[in-house]
Amino acid sequence: MKEMNVDFVCHTDGKGFWSSKKSDVRITKIGITTWDYEGKNDAGGIYVYFNENDWDTDSYGLIYTDKLFIKELKENLKSLGLVVENIGYSEQGMQGQYFVHLDVDPEFIKSFFKLVGSRSEVVVPPPETPEQIKERERSSRENILAQKLKNLKAAIDDVVNFLEKK
Repeated sequence: MKEMNVDFVCHTDGKGFWSSKKSDVRITKIGITTWDYEGKNDAGGIYVYFNENDWDTDSYGLIYTDKLFIKELKENLKSLGLVVENIGYSEQGMQGQYFVHLDVDPEFIKSFFKLVGSRSEVVVPPPETPEQIKERERSSRENILAQKLKNLKAAIDDVVNFLEKK
């Protein structure tokens, strides 16, 4: 993975599917991986690492799907000279504890390497085995269920608090 250090803040509006938290989130590093299909370098993803003191995924949920966050992220990346028109959140299972993952297009990939230099340090991950895919999907389902349980508990607590006030 090729990485570059950055230092800017994006905000969450709390309207994503996975979190209701409004917060400032300091972005510290961007990492990129690319996949070379038939010599076209036409696919890739970026890991947008954030300061873990600003965002606790266990407490707040995933930033994934937060529209304000991705809007401000694109603005910040564009100010660095990156082509951001066709980047977007990757699937939920690609999101991490300390990063947001996005899919990127060839134009972003070109602009990233123009900014940071050689592609020679990029490591292309090997394809997943069927067992690894099943494990990732199982883990993702468990994370989804855990988040849904947290949300349900919070909703029940809100109802109980409301009823106690009456």
